[in-house]
Amino acid sequence: MKTVITLTSYLLLAAASAWASEEGHHEAHASLLTSWLTFGAYVALLYWLISKKVGAGWQGRRNSIEFAVLKGKDAVEEAKTRLTTVQAALRDADREVEKIGEQYRIETAREIAELKESVVEKIERSKRRAADAAQAEERSAHANIKRELAELAVRRASEQLATGNTAQKDAALRDATLKNLRELVH
Repeated sequence: MKTVITLTSYLLLAAASAWASEEGHHEAHASLLTSWLTFGAYVALLYWLISKKVGAGWQGRRNSIEFAVLKGKDAVEEAKTRLTTVQAALRDADREVEKIGEQYRIETAREIAELKESVVEKIERSKRRAADAAQAEERSAHANIKRELAELAVRRASEQLATGNTAQKDAALRDATLKNLRELVH
C-alpha cells in the first residue's frame, strides 16, 4: 500500500515539475498542480479506505474458502475411512455368502441322497408287496383250478354212473375230461 502512495506521489510531482518548467504557464500550472495533488490525495485516501474494507472482505472470503477446503479434506478422509470399512464388510459378507452357499450345497446333496434312499426303499417294498400279491394270486388261481377240476370230475363221474355207460363211452368221457382239464390248466 505504501508503494502505491509513493508511486502516485512521484508521478504527481513529476507531472507538476514538467508543467512548471514551461514558460508563461506558471500560474495556470500552479492551480493545475494543486488540482492534481488534491486529486492524488483523494485517490490515495479512497484507495486506503477501500483497501481496508475490501482487504478485510477478501481475507474473510479467503478464510472461509480455506475452512471449506479443510472441511472438505476431513470429509474426504472420513469417506475414505468409511469406504475402507464398507469394503471390508463386503468382503466379509462375500465370504459368508460363500460359506452359506457351500453349506446349502452340502445339505442339499445330503437331502437328495436321503430322498433317493427313501424312494429306493419304497420301490423295493412295493416290489415285495407286488411279488407277494402275485404269489397269493397264483396260489388262489391254483386252488380255484383244483376245486373246479374236482367238481368237474365229480360231475362227470356222477353222469357216468347215472347213465350206465360202457367202457367205450367211459374212455371217451375220460378223454373229454382230460381235454377240458388241459384247456383249464393252460
